[in-house]
Amino acid sequence: MESKKLFILSKLTELEDELRNLELWTRETLTEEQLRSSAPFGCDVMDFHEWLQHMMIPRLKQIIEKGEKVPFKMDTASMAEYVYRDDISKYRRLIVILKTLDRAVKVCL
Repeated sequence: MESKKLFILSKLTELEDELRNLELWTRETLTEEQLRSSAPFGCDVMDFHEWLQHMMIPRLKQIIEKGEKVPFKMDTASMAEYVYRDDISKYRRLIVILKTLDRAVKVCL
């Protein structure tokens, strides 16, 4: 696997670790309703961190493993800045990781 894809995988691991550090990682699985959501970031049926955990992270891993192109434009950092705007300092590291991922996916996949 090329180094750019390995870099993205390492950032996904970093993202997962940060979600755990912030106590946003859940053991719950998504419901059928949540899986069917077509709203951006699943915002109609789940919190942003749930979308990161259950939708974005697994989907990007799958794309990398299969060698596919990303079928969407990533702008997760902007969404995180909006969602966490009231306590931005607490989520700064999470946002930095997402900015790095957004840029890496745009260039690599």
